[in-house]
Amino acid sequence: MIPKLKNERKGTLMKERVRGIFTKEWLEVHGNDVFAYSGLVLCILVFSILPPILRGINILDPAGLAFKSIVKDGVMYSILAAGAVFVYSLGAMDISVGAQISMYAILLIHTYNVGGSSIGALVGCVALIFVIAMVCGITNSVIANVLEMKPIITSLILQFLIYGIASVVINIWNPASIAITFDIGTVAMTHFAPLGNVWVQVGIMVGCLLLFTVLFNYTKIGHYVKAIGANQDCARQMGISLVKYRMLAYMIFGVAIVVASLLFVANTGTTTSNGGKGYEMKIMISLIIGGMPLSGGMKSKISSAVIGGFTYALITRSFIYIGVPDKYTTVFVALIYIVVVLLTCRSKDKVLPR
Repeated sequence: MIPKLKNERKGTLMKERVRGIFTKEWLEVHGNDVFAYSGLVLCILVFSILPPILRGINILDPAGLAFKSIVKDGVMYSILAAGAVFVYSLGAMDISVGAQISMYAILLIHTYNVGGSSIGALVGCVALIFVIAMVCGITNSVIANVLEMKPIITSLILQFLIYGIASVVINIWNPASIAITFDIGTVAMTHFAPLGNVWVQVGIMVGCLLLFTVLFNYTKIGHYVKAIGANQDCARQMGISLVKYRMLAYMIFGVAIVVASLLFVANTGTTTSNGGKGYEMKIMISLIIGGMPLSGGMKSKISSAVIGGFTYALITRSFIYIGVPDKYTTVFVALIYIVVVLLTCRSKDKVLPR
């Protein structure tokens, strides 16, 4: 009889656990994840059917241009958005991303040309842009805290400054054209060629995501930035250094920007003074579609960056392959933006970052 009672108790507990799934309380905790994953699955299903029917394009063919372009876009968005999670968890944002990518791409291409395609010159330039990215991150975080300014204001100032510098240097280094390219020829003839391989990019993305996941979920940095985003005053009273962890969050984001800049050059082989313009909005939309509340806090997740990044890449690229004009794609994404912001905001008076 005793074994029978034990089995009955186990069965009862299992039924209670099953009933606990999809209850109101469960959905309050996991609702954003369900929405995000469902959206990605729906996009894969829809866009694996429509392009072949309407245009004869199979986006799931690994050897096809469509597949490669979607994956490369998804990799870029995921890496940038994963780094941005640290900043957005604070309830802040950095809109200087596009300007930084433009400037770093110019520096990489020009240094490679001047250095005579030397790998040593390239490594030195990567080290330089890494330092610049760290300085930008420190500037964004520390100045905003010391002067008690909104972080978006400091990043806006930085954006204008970097775009201005990029315009000046590209006019000096390449006055005959608004774009700068490799002197040796196409990017396939440079040391950036291996980075242009779609599977190499996926490998780089996986490495970055593993690093960011460990930092965000298993170290003080991740725990503290979420605590600051959830309640800044409470975090301060707990003894958390707001200046230190804000700075670390922006510096981690800077690492993601440097990696993305290398992939940007590998994918395009050219850039202008504003070649990276718009990436700040792409990051924001990716995080929103991925189910992350832009007001930050404890619900922030690295997975939101990956799900949102690839969902956004699928939508924007696949719309092109089924013949939808860009203006309608923008309207569709804007509608998603509005709906998901309203669904994922933590409270009615805190929809967007501080």
